[in-house]
Amino acid sequence: MTRLTIVIVVILILCIPVFYYVTTRYYAEDLIDVVKSYKAGQKIDEDIDLERDVMVGMLFQYVLIAIAVGASVLLTIRLVTKNLWTPFYEILQKIEHFKLGKDEVPTFHETNVREFNQLSSSLTDLLERDTRSYKIQKEFTENASHELQTPIAVIRADLDMLLQENLSEKESDIVDNMYSVTRRLDHLNKSLLLLAKIENKQYEDKEVFSLSEVIQELMPGYERLYPTGISLIQKADVKLDANRILVEVLVNNLVVNALRNAEEGMNVKIVLDTDRLEVSNYSLSPKLDTEMLFSRFHNPARNQRGNGLGLAIVRQVCDYYKWTVSYDFKEQLHTFTVNMKNANKSD
Repeated sequence: MTRLTIVIVVILILCIPVFYYVTTRYYAEDLIDVVKSYKAGQKIDEDIDLERDVMVGMLFQYVLIAIAVGASVLLTIRLVTKNLWTPFYEILQKIEHFKLGKDEVPTFHETNVREFNQLSSSLTDLLERDTRSYKIQKEFTENASHELQTPIAVIRADLDMLLQENLSEKESDIVDNMYSVTRRLDHLNKSLLLLAKIENKQYEDKEVFSLSEVIQELMPGYERLYPTGISLIQKADVKLDANRILVEVLVNNLVVNALRNAEEGMNVKIVLDTDRLEVSNYSLSPKLDTEMLFSRFHNPARNQRGNGLGLAIVRQVCDYYKWTVSYDFKEQLHTFTVNMKNANKSD
């Protein structure tokens, strides 16, 4: 407000010569002539309309004052706004370039605006809390995964030793069942750790690679482990700028899910097109619940070989790269489609 008052006063002072010139050369000219004639004792011209001149002059001065005040306001707003919002844009730029877990909490400079100082203080506290929480969560997931791996490995080693002993059929079944449970527990531990790492954005390393090459490298493993049968239909290739490990996990979880739930003797089909990846399998099971399909620990087929995290990981990877994953059911064909619209494509 002080700056606005100063600017208005300065502009009005600068306009005084303009007001004087307009007054003496325009609407007050007749009035000056009347005064001169009266002092000289001369006859006053009857055609002079002083009332009209005064009204026109007042209106003209009002317009000039309004223009001067308006120009002052606009100039002040332009200058003050530019200076006023400079700290805000500096804060915004630092926030946009800040990466949790990668950078130190940015330092915000103190300004003359109390509200911006409060904003900077609140942001600093928020970022420091988030950084501490991120470090604690990261350390916890890594330590928990590491600590769980040791007892799991010990249990599996002991079970291997038991399997070498002369056990009865019932005892062998129990050991086999325990071995299967520990294997699932190990896989569950690794899946939860993977989800935590994706959420914590620990897979920021990228490289450009062909999605077709990734699938071709994984195909022999599928064909060896799952005799159901699998085919790849490549209509076009997709060049991705992403983390190769995450893409392999996405493809692997989709394909393994299809292979596990495919009807015996029916083929699993992988279709690679310009901007999407489709994985479909034929099954007599009904349509899956689309609302719960990508939820964690949701295992609609009650497949004992799965832990209910495969599709949740697929959704997490897609969200990470702003891709979309969808499910479609038609004529007993279950199809999962990953749309990679923001990927670099090549025919």
